[in-house]
Amino acid sequence: MTKNLETKFTQHLFLMGERFDDRVTQWFKGALIIEHDLSEMERGCKLAILMRICSVTMGHKITKLTEVIGGSQKGMTLARLSGAYPVAITQTTAYERGLVTRLVDMVEIVVHLARLHADYSDGLSELRSCMHGLKGASVAHIRDAQSAIQKQNKAISDWVDGLVKQNFRRLLV
Repeated sequence: MTKNLETKFTQHLFLMGERFDDRVTQWFKGALIIEHDLSEMERGCKLAILMRICSVTMGHKITKLTEVIGGSQKGMTLARLSGAYPVAITQTTAYERGLVTRLVDMVEIVVHLARLHADYSDGLSELRSCMHGLKGASVAHIRDAQSAIQKQNKAISDWVDGLVKQNFRRLLV
């Protein structure tokens, strides 16, 4: 006679809102609960970026994140009813974890590109000021280049924001 060794439901959730709720430990009995506060995180931290993505995408102010690993599915219903966590995303499958990682990485890359654009634009401005008074120098070319780079950066940023919002909704519980 063989025993059925199926594992019990395992979950990995991120519950997000403006406050922590002490009842989480009752809702998700036996789960590992980790609370994260945005004000205590470093700016480039992956969870901080994820919380900012959630704030923008869902239109809720997100300052607290409660990470739930394990526990029962009933806890999710109670968490929703509490009103403390307007945004909840799942991280249970490899696909979901990979999707969150890719979305956060994309946002980091866009931020990096914006910094590079600003540095490049500053360099062009310095070049333009050095050219002042030189024979045959045309600052119009530099202004045009700055404008084109700015438009390109804006287009990429808008496109990535759209992708992040569209795909982020797949993770909502």
